[in-house]
Amino acid sequence: MALITCADCGQKVSAMAAACPRCGRPMRDKFNFRYDPPEVRSVPRGTRTIEATGKGWKFLQLVGVLLTIGGGVTTCVKMQMPHPPGADATFGLAVLGFAVGLLIFIAGRIGAWWFHG
Repeated sequence: MALITCADCGQKVSAMAAACPRCGRPMRDKFNFRYDPPEVRSVPRGTRTIEATGKGWKFLQLVGVLLTIGGGVTTCVKMQMPHPPGADATFGLAVLGFAVGLLIFIAGRIGAWWFHG
């Protein structure tokens, strides 16, 4: 078990201790950090930047946005063009791409919220 030095009184304290047994200084904060290095201690509380969303959820959202934009633009272009015979398949694929992209984006947003707050 590691020992750390209390910043207030200089007593050696277990890293697992909630507070210094000599002076009572809390060794853990509300984020349950056991030890704050000196460079973090100098930052005022509440200003720590923590990435809340994982890269996988961000990638899923990006794919969803790109599919939605691509499907939406293609759908708009196809709606302006006269429909020759057999062109309905590409229009259907464009609408499907828009809908699937929107669903993927929504799933990415829900996943990021559910797993990372």
